[in-house]
Amino acid sequence: METLFTDRGLAAPLTLGPSTTDPAVADQWLGWTAAGMQGLVFKHLNEAYRPVRSWRKYKVRVTTEAIVGAVSGSLALPRTALLGRYDAAGHLQYAGRSTTLSQTASRALAERLTPAPRAHPWTGWTFSAIATSRTTSTPRSRSEVSAQTRNDGCARRSLI
Repeated sequence: METLFTDRGLAAPLTLGPSTTDPAVADQWLGWTAAGMQGLVFKHLNEAYRPVRSWRKYKVRVTTEAIVGAVSGSLALPRTALLGRYDAAGHLQYAGRSTTLSQTASRALAERLTPAPRAHPWTGWTFSAIATSRTTSTPRSRSEVSAQTRNDGCARRSLI
């Protein structure tokens, strides 16, 4: 492949991905999510590229804790969760939002939500990604979230 790239003068946006047969090297690559690496693809060494293939994909998922600071929809039936993390000064900073919650997840989250007091740190904030109503909640509900990093052209996004 390297010869093909050189001989044909191929350049960005095309790029060659690394390959290895060493499991220890592949394991190290799983830590490259900060560089935009999404996972690994496994295939037989002699398998050619075909439209229908037996390749296996392993996507990297990173989990962390976040505070549910607000929801779209209502506290009784949240549609998405707006998540925050405390900074070094102890201020709750917006970190992202969930994908649309399943009915089961929505009901489970609703059981843990309470209306926010007037002194909520996000009072008056506008979240442009949320087209529906936004309701702040008491920022005490801690949830484990799984974030998947994705590159869209030049933009790097994290789906939570």
